[in-house]
Amino acid sequence: LSNRVRSLEQRVSLLTAALNSARGTAAPAAAGDQEEVPAPADVADPVFEAAVRDILDRIDDERREEQVNRTRQRTQFGAQRTAERLTQELGLTQSQQQELFEIVKKHYEALAALRDEDAPDRPATPGEWRDKLREIRDATDERMKAALSPRQLEKYESLDSSEFFGGRPRRPQRTGD
Repeated sequence: LSNRVRSLEQRVSLLTAALNSARGTAAPAAAGDQEEVPAPADVADPVFEAAVRDILDRIDDERREEQVNRTRQRTQFGAQRTAERLTQELGLTQSQQQELFEIVKKHYEALAALRDEDAPDRPATPGEWRDKLREIRDATDERMKAALSPRQLEKYESLDSSEFFGGRPRRPQRTGD
């Protein structure tokens, strides 16, 4: 952050010097070998304001891009880790590994899209969040079940899905007393 502030201050100084030069009010050079000291920035100047806004917009864009990259990396890592664990637990074939990796990756991407603050259909209430999460989870379960053999499906259903996809552990089914 301090590097960005210094960069911003340097750019503002250069813009101020250029603006003063264009107006014919450049600060006179100091005696000897000292550098020219630009006049203080006129913060009411629209050119100054536009330059500052431009720099701040670029910084915001960089932050957003960094966040998107981190999310992509987390998604890839989480999908890979989950697919590997499912492979160990269920004894998947190579083609099933790839298929489950894609399913899990789409699951994580859907969760990331749900968390996106700019998404038009982002849930607003806790109830809407629960419903959307359940919808994503159910869709993932259906795709997973379609990719598994009957023996693997039986074992998959006995696993605690919270270990693989987060969330709360499944509650045991109550029997009628």
